[in-house]
Amino acid sequence: MYDRIKHRRHISILGLDILAVFSSIIIAYLLRFDFIIPVESIYSIFIAAIVAIPIKIAVFYLFGLYKGMYRFTSLWDMVNILKATILSSLLLIGITGFLTFFKGIPRSIFLLDFILSTMMICGIRVAVRVYFSHYLIKTSTKNFNERLKRKCSRCIKKN
Repeated sequence: MYDRIKHRRHISILGLDILAVFSSIIIAYLLRFDFIIPVESIYSIFIAAIVAIPIKIAVFYLFGLYKGMYRFTSLWDMVNILKATILSSLLLIGITGFLTFFKGIPRSIFLLDFILSTMMICGIRVAVRVYFSHYLIKTSTKNFNERLKRKCSRCIKKN
């Protein structure tokens, strides 16, 4: 049972990371072209996304970003995310340059993508930590207090 829950959490974080990488590519293009993407560049968005997603997810996996419990995300995890995004961005630049010779793909996209993907991946981890440390504890404490009050009221009624 625990393995299934743990597996589901890893899948959801992986899905969020894929969404973050895809979103960072699209937002990088939007920022580069002042929110009006030319028709010629739409094809290069999908090429960049198709190349970026497997590279970044594989590097994130190699850096151990999918190990451990996300509720205990620390500063060292942020350092690992930074290292992983630096390496994955360099690999993305190299592979994209090799495949397309940067034809139709602005080079500023890679810097914007690096910044955005780092912020998004860190934001996902921090959001999970905040959820577990603040929201979940308050609701479990509230439920515990309600159960305790019910038990006390039953004890008082019996006497």
